[in-house]
Amino acid sequence: MVEDKKLDSLLERIYQDGVEKSNRKSEEVLANTQREADKIISDAKEKASSIVVEAEKKAEELRRNTLTDVSMSGEQAISALKQRIKDLIVTDVLANDLKEAFVNASFLESLILEIVKKGDLSDSKGDISLYFPESKKAEIENTVASSIKKSIKNVVIQFDSKLSNGFKIVPAEGNYKLQFTDEDFVEFFKDYIKQKTEDILFKK
Repeated sequence: MVEDKKLDSLLERIYQDGVEKSNRKSEEVLANTQREADKIISDAKEKASSIVVEAEKKAEELRRNTLTDVSMSGEQAISALKQRIKDLIVTDVLANDLKEAFVNASFLESLILEIVKKGDLSDSKGDISLYFPESKKAEIENTVASSIKKSIKNVVIQFDSKLSNGFKIVPAEGNYKLQFTDEDFVEFFKDYIKQKTEDILFKK
């Protein structure tokens, strides 16, 4: 009887030890599982936060780049428009007006006399050859040839088939020539006109 009680007591103690060990193991497993779960959640939150920060960074960079591209495109468009306006003014105002002026014999006469006067060419020791387009021969001879000869005593008026408009001055003793056509004057004045247009229309 006593031995049975001892056996029961031993079995009870073995059972309690097993239960306690099982509980401790379960608690340990549960604690480890909880720690792993907490770590997974923490890592996920950290990664999500990192993704959000990186996404915001890329979005801001894209916004800045887009604004820069739009700004550059706008500046290029404005610059091209300004250039177009200046080119139109040079073409439509300067080129067309000069082209009309250079078919006017009176304008050519005034221009020639002023150039000869300013350049002291009338004091030249030799003759001054003054060339006009061959196509203008009749008009020049009938309008300004005589008055030019009276104003410039040493001038010799000639005609050149290679000239389309304007005139050419060649001093006898000089190794140079002065040629004046509407294209020459456009080239001479266009940069000045473009700058003036810029100053008048676009400068604040």
